Amino acid sequence: MPNTVRHKTVELPPNDREEVNPPTAAHVTAAYWVLAPAFRLPTIVLDATGMRVTELERLTSGDVDELEGRWRVSRQSAKTKQARWVPVPENVLQAVADSVPREDRNLEAQVFAGFGADRFRTALSRACKAAGVPVFSPHDLRHRRASLWHLSGKPVAEAAAWLGHSPTEH
Repeated sequence: MPNTVRHKTVELPPNDREEVNPPTAAHVTAAYWVLAPAFRLPTIVLDATGMRVTELERLTSGDVDELEGRWRVSRQSAKTKQARWVPVPENVLQAVADSVPREDRNLEAQVFAGFGADRFRTALSRACKAAGVPVFSPHDLRHRRASLWHLSGKPVAEAAAWLGHSPTEH
């Protein structure tokens, strides 16, 4: 029996993906300086780690491993429902650690107290417009980090694991 979906009169939708165009370092920097100070460190973190903005929103002090220089994205926080460890550059980890003294940290509290993904998206969009740069989203910072890891020669499987992807995803 012939497959009706493969019939010459059946037109399938195009499988075109939107071209990814991550922001440049100059664009990120320009938006950074226009952002309210409360959103600046989260911007640096997203740019340096490739985390999803909702993962950053749910990051708690108990997820921070200062000795190993990494953060845990819990199963509850991850879009894929798979826990993973994300490497954090030493200077970024130090800036976050300096924001709240160790003795004052509540292991169940947000690392960025009061940070909200929706408010951040709005603030970032407005900052881009005010800075006169193309508007980019927190997810575009994720694409930027993936591209930078690729260009620096990081193995695809390693970068995919940090981003919470399988190595075969595109």
